[in-house]
Amino acid sequence: MIEGLKRNLGQNKHIYDTIHEMKTSQDAFQKETNEKLNTISEKINQLITPEDSYWKSLASKACKIQLPILGLYPDDSEFKKGLESILEQEKPGYIEQLGLQWNQYYSGRIRPLCRDVIKSQRCDKAKDIRSAMFDIFGENLLTRINTSAGAEDITAFKNSNNTKKAFKCLFISDDDGALPYIEAIKKKAWGKKKTTLMDTAFTLAVCEIVLNPRHPRISVSDNALHKRFDLYLDCICNFKEITSEITKQVRQDELGKTCDNSDDTSESDDHHYDDRDEDQENDQVDKELGENNNDINQNQTIDE
Repeated sequence: MIEGLKRNLGQNKHIYDTIHEMKTSQDAFQKETNEKLNTISEKINQLITPEDSYWKSLASKACKIQLPILGLYPDDSEFKKGLESILEQEKPGYIEQLGLQWNQYYSGRIRPLCRDVIKSQRCDKAKDIRSAMFDIFGENLLTRINTSAGAEDITAFKNSNNTKKAFKCLFISDDDGALPYIEAIKKKAWGKKKTTLMDTAFTLAVCEIVLNPRHPRISVSDNALHKRFDLYLDCICNFKEITSEITKQVRQDELGKTCDNSDDTSESDDHHYDDRDEDQENDQVDKELGENNNDINQNQTIDE
């Protein structure tokens, strides 16, 4: 019986081999088909325009990665390159599939979303700087004022001697040309995050708007902030002396020459803050500010 089975298997071996070959060929065909279907599916997904929620998420991600490097007023082309790099990682080939339409699509749909995120982050950082500024000077040297304060309260704040003294401190520089009070405010506003010269210019622009006796507002508009940021950044990058007079033309464009010159602070007083007749006053301010900063540093250490 066993011998009979062996003969039967030997006679039908070619049939079994044929069946095995067909099964192997079928498996290979199925694998190849699945791979092609996956490739087609990926291409279809790339061609399908993502929902707004995706672009908003991408805009937030691009801002989180790039703004610490490019600053709160990033160069459009550099920001676009960074976003494209992120998009290519998440959706390979999407930009290539759109071809020449990509630039138009970016400008019309994606860039406005990015600008909204960037503007919101500028607003948040301006609030942080404003709060840090009052903390650094302390209540004994600078009375806090809310952005919703009325016109009379704002006028009183701007005309206060404490406000004028604090304003002068913004432009006091050390032997290296740095602005110690601005650096202290920036450090508190940004915390442990690494900062750049652009962040220094942004900090100075916010503080200058709030404290400048010649600027009648305490709210920080994006347009006014951007103009001052550009001026201060140019000075910082090119090692120019930084004084409040740098923004004089900007103030006159915003308010008119008559309004800008109507303040009782003289031109020379507004321009130079290291005159000998003010040394005693500045020393006293420095002493009190030093005490405030020591308190702040102690609190920061405790918080950490």
